[in-house]
Amino acid sequence: MELNLLIKLYFLLIMADFVTGVIAAGYEGRLKSKTMSKGLWTTFAELVLLMVLYAGFSLVPNLSDVGNFFVMGMVVKELISINENLARANVKLPQWSKDWLEIYDKENDKIKPR
Repeated sequence: MELNLLIKLYFLLIMADFVTGVIAAGYEGRLKSKTMSKGLWTTFAELVLLMVLYAGFSLVPNLSDVGNFFVMGMVVKELISINENLARANVKLPQWSKDWLEIYDKENDKIKPR
């Protein structure tokens, strides 16, 4: 897939993630501007990183496959986040999706901070 198309898809998914995140936080009664600001700054940092890497990838054409892989990873991350937001907002999801999120949460709980 072309890198420009992947980046456009990523931007669309960022918007969808933001909207579903606001809906999920509102549904849970946890909608706060501080939390939203933190998420927006994180997204901004990811976008800055993406633009720096995009400039590098456009200067060195042989790295376009690496760029595609990197942006695909970011697209997958956004899709997972949207899925989590929908689950938090109590939207009916396919069973496999719920099972995957449950497995992810259990594995995440096993990791203890140092």
